[in-house]
Amino acid sequence: MVSQPSLPLLSMRWHHGHTRYRPSRETINPAHYTVELIDESTAKAYTCREHYSHRYPPARLRVGLFHKTASTPERLVGACVFSVPIQPAAIPAYSQQPSRSGIELGRLVLSEDVPGNGESFFIARALRLLHQALPEIRVLIGYSDPVPRIINGETVKRGHVGCCYAAAGFTFCGRAHPRTLVIARRNGQVLSERSLSKLRHGERGRDYVLRQLRDLGAPPLGLHERPDAYLAWVLEDTSLFLRFRHPGNYVYLAPVGPRADRRCFRLAHPQVRPYPKQPDPPLHP
Repeated sequence: MVSQPSLPLLSMRWHHGHTRYRPSRETINPAHYTVELIDESTAKAYTCREHYSHRYPPARLRVGLFHKTASTPERLVGACVFSVPIQPAAIPAYSQQPSRSGIELGRLVLSEDVPGNGESFFIARALRLLHQALPEIRVLIGYSDPVPRIINGETVKRGHVGCCYAAAGFTFCGRAHPRTLVIARRNGQVLSERSLSKLRHGERGRDYVLRQLRDLGAPPLGLHERPDAYLAWVLEDTSLFLRFRHPGNYVYLAPVGPRADRRCFRLAHPQVRPYPKQPDPPLHP
């Protein structure tokens, strides 16, 4: 058995894209919280407002954490978004289950007034709703980015080792494959390769990508300019964008469903790995 890590003294929360912290040893009062399915518009509005990326994944199921007491009205204080895996091949690679049996924890966002152990409470109940709504799902995959990023002397993103996954009993599976990131110098935003591909190939969503680039300081696409040629020179402009070699996110896995159904959960690489304790050294120019 892998011993649980010594969790940090503070738990991260979000407020309009900015980090907030709560003492990890706080205890949530279940009588004041409910966990329920929420609709797409509610989940998207809350997630894009509160999460630092202000972006929303391709969701398959959305779960909300609500707070209510005798003296306060019910309000949404957390969102858990189960999404289509960014890398579908990761499901069979790590769990020996087919891609269709896996789902990703695309976003987990809690407001700053949720007590420190709110993640464990929320994740456990969200997984129950996931099994009820999508019984074909057997494996949940989650990622944490342990690499801080410093742009122009300012930390634009902290490194996260995935303490909430460890506290919830997920299995640590090591790192995903290394990759090269294209990061905006203005605010540290990562330009996903999928988004850039939409522009290169004229796919649906290309206009949104162009607006993103304009907001990050890029000039407009020329009237007769090919999108692939445009991207080639814009992304090489180091006054606008930087390239980093990222060593790979941490990967966590959890079975979904009642204990009797978890016999299908088999790790493709079952070697024991201790939970990581510290973020990586920061990336900076």
